[in-house]
Amino acid sequence: LCEAREIVLVGFVDNAKIQFNLGGAEPVSHHGRAGFRVALPKYLLRMQRRSAGRHQPSVDQPATCLVPIAGEPGRFEAVPVLDISIGGLAIAAHPRQFEMPNEVLSPCYLDLPEVGQVNVSLRVRYVQPITGSSNGRRCGCEFVDLNGAALRSVQRYVNRLEAASAAGRRAA
Repeated sequence: LCEAREIVLVGFVDNAKIQFNLGGAEPVSHHGRAGFRVALPKYLLRMQRRSAGRHQPSVDQPATCLVPIAGEPGRFEAVPVLDISIGGLAIAAHPRQFEMPNEVLSPCYLDLPEVGQVNVSLRVRYVQPITGSSNGRRCGCEFVDLNGAALRSVQRYVNRLEAASAAGRRAA
């Protein structure tokens, strides 16, 4: 480490990548223990792939979404929400559902624990197999034209998930 001209440190905080470069390290002794001294970086790079971080619903209180069954007007299927943000969600779906990216599913009814039911429309953005599942698929969807009340409900739920996640990190 002391021979390196440049050191690159990379970590993740709340699903956002933090990266910075250090010019080099010099060996030091601190309270009788060996260590390294480095100069503070001149800048930090913070990268987040999404405009809003996604959070997984609690296992104890799962969120579900009622989605219309293709070709069966008025019939819905309850699917589990795998993760959610204010921009969209990922759900577990069966092979017969969600065949086409960019397809809009409407109306859908999102059941959020401690918040209630929220009427949403979803645009399918991607579909991929769920690892370890023989026929389940993960469908990434974005919310389409969320009205103010629906947006506030989703934001309230995401805030609860963030708070629970932060409390869990502090307890660990």
